[in-house]
This record gives sequence, structure tokens and C-alpha cells, in this order.
Amino acid sequence: MRIDVTFESEDKQRLAEALGSQTQVDRLAALVARAGATEVLEQATGKAMTTTLSELRSFRIRCLFRAGLSVDEAENLVSALFKVSSSTARKYIDDAIARFDIELRPFVVDAAKKVLEDDRLIDWSDGAWEISMPCEAVRKWMHEQVSKSSKPNPRRSDRAGVWRYPKSSYEYLCGIFQLQPKSPS
Repeated sequence: MRIDVTFESEDKQRLAEALGSQTQVDRLAALVARAGATEVLEQATGKAMTTTLSELRSFRIRCLFRAGLSVDEAENLVSALFKVSSSTARKYIDDAIARFDIELRPFVVDAAKKVLEDDRLIDWSDGAWEISMPCEAVRKWMHEQVSKSSKPNPRRSDRAGVWRYPKSSYEYLCGIFQLQPKSPS
């Protein structure tokens, strides 16, 4: 099925203002349109039955992920679309991931891999890596993996959203994804 939607320049400008950036507005608009179409079709066919606003919100976020939204960009987009603060957007995302755990777990695992691959390794000190987490679901997944092993558990850092992973725990997580652990500088 193909449905054409006109994306006027004023709509593009409004979306750019809501997201705080001009970057990737066309891609995100297409993503939101695909998610919206999926939402409507699943509700119309009875595949999705939401009875509360909270369920509908989680369902919409699920549709966004399935349309191609990454965990890293979810907070900004959910905050802009639902017109809520970043902390509330994080709660909405975590609620959606918990509600649709089986469907959305691959997105969480992919985000965990990206955490270990990219610049989220903030600092190495006292035998531990400080790692910035994109959301609570990623932190929980990584903690679950470490707790299944005999490796030491991570500890909360003094900074919000940052956790301290002992070297052996960090290396264990890298091994799950067959990644080369980074060396302390």
C-alpha cells in the first residue's frame, strides 16, 4: 500500500522547532508517518486494543521503534511529540519497553551494543569504566547480563545516568557482542 502525504515547509519548520534541530527532519517525519499509519491500521484491524491513555502512549512509542526509531534518539523525539520533559519522556520509553518487552528487546540489546561501541565510555578511573546509559531499559539489560555472570556488579556514579562498570564486567559485556574492549588511556 502506498499513501502520499504532503509535508509542507511550515510543517517541516514546526517539527524542526519541536526537535530543536533541522537535522534529519525529513527522516523523522517519515518515521512518524510510518508509525502513525501502523498505529491506525493495527487499531482498525483489531490487532491493537488500547483502553487507557497510558496503553495508547506505550503503543505509539512501540510503533515509533518498529518504524525505525533508535533508543538513542527516542528521548528527544518522544519529548517533542508528547510535549513532556526529558525525564518524563524517559519514563514513557521505559514503560513502553516494559509493556512490549518481547517486541522491543532487540532494540534494547542493539542500544546496549552501541553503548559499548561508541563514545558513551566516559572515563576510566579506579579500575572501572564510567558508562552513560541512554535509558533505564538498557541499564537493566546490561545489569542483568553482568548479574548472570560471576563478574562484579556495576555501581552508580556521582553523575546522573552514568554507571561505573568494573573492568572485568565491561570486558564480559563486550564479549557478549564479540567486541574488542577498549583499553584505559
